[in-house]
Amino acid sequence: MNLLTLLGALSLLLISALADSTADIFYWPIGASSPSVLARVSFDPTTQKSNVVSYNAPSGSTDTLVRIGLYTTTPSNPKQWAELVLSEPGAQPHLNRPVVVGPDGADTEAVEEKSMLQKYWWVLAIVFFLTMTSGGGGE
Repeated sequence: MNLLTLLGALSLLLISALADSTADIFYWPIGASSPSVLARVSFDPTTQKSNVVSYNAPSGSTDTLVRIGLYTTTPSNPKQWAELVLSEPGAQPHLNRPVVVGPDGADTEAVEEKSMLQKYWWVLAIVFFLTMTSGGGGE
């Protein structure tokens, strides 16, 4: 086994063992000038397990509107606010709706029958096109 491969595998193992990352989650009332720490969460990427390290209950403000978020680091801004947004629920299907049928067991919405012209208009268009573009017997 190559020494370089062994050192690479050992350093990868060491990095993954020490890669336990933590994040501070902030609570920011709309009327306040700055956020306060709500919780500190740690995450281990190797086992994909998270743990709440500390939790501080919100205090003082009785605002109904608050922002929950965290600070992230971007190349242009070392401390950028990222807000956690509750998504709106999507449209739900109407389940267990009774199916309405007629007395004979057929569907109550009768499909209207199309006329002959509505069904075969394209055939008439092709015949018309062929008639107009075909050459006559120019004798």
